[in-house]
Amino acid sequence: MVFLSEFLGAEVVDVEQRRVGRVRDVTATVIEPYPVVTGIVVSRRRGEVVPWSQVRTFAAREVALRQNAESTSRVAANEADVWLGRDVLDKQVIDTDGRRVVRVNDLQLVESGGKMMLVGADIGVRGLLRRLGVESLGKGLVRLFRRDLPMVLVSWDVVQPLQGEGGPDAVRLRISGKRISKLHPADLADIVEELSAKERRAIFAQLSDEVAADTLEELEPEDQRSVIENMDAERASEILEEMGPDEAADLLADLSEERARQ
Repeated sequence: MVFLSEFLGAEVVDVEQRRVGRVRDVTATVIEPYPVVTGIVVSRRRGEVVPWSQVRTFAAREVALRQNAESTSRVAANEADVWLGRDVLDKQVIDTDGRRVVRVNDLQLVESGGKMMLVGADIGVRGLLRRLGVESLGKGLVRLFRRDLPMVLVSWDVVQPLQGEGGPDAVRLRISGKRISKLHPADLADIVEELSAKERRAIFAQLSDEVAADTLEELEPEDQRSVIENMDAERASEILEEMGPDEAADLLADLSEERARQ
């Protein structure tokens, strides 16, 4: 088990122990249930990636390649891949098991069957300390007070990344909305209340009209209004039709006259 923070900045050496560069980021292809690492970014500016198949070992913050520098291929980054540091670290995700919105402080990677997979998100303080290089110091200070500093890990198979609409990151981070739609509407409502208007729109876009209507009924009136006003008129109408008559009437009464007519 390793963490992304241990990869970032690690020295890359070839089979002859000659320095090739440093790990600037790690790319992965998003598949269910666990994304698979596809390469290491050695140049952000040029978007150059060394395929993961050319990595021999990783230890002591050093990535060792299988071949010499001259034989090691560098390819252009696949536009469909996620850059774990750039696209996932510090981003908000939904823990569909704990039914909460959390921020990713570090990422847990595990090698299995010759593949390196993203299996978890560290959402605790320890993840932040690890990235700052002071994890051991933090653990030592906490022990002085006879306390522990546990890792707070969320398995990636219960994580739903939050994506906006229309941007390139939305495509790269998109994962099946099945995880979200399985939540109870009351739990969904608790999550939605913590999100921005753009993030709410992205969540409702993944819900069926029936689930969206049930979730909307669980929200406070001002949040209901915010969701509907930031949704296209046709979809809003379809969701309102699935709501109970009284709930739909109350919501329409809270909307502006122009929006209600739509």
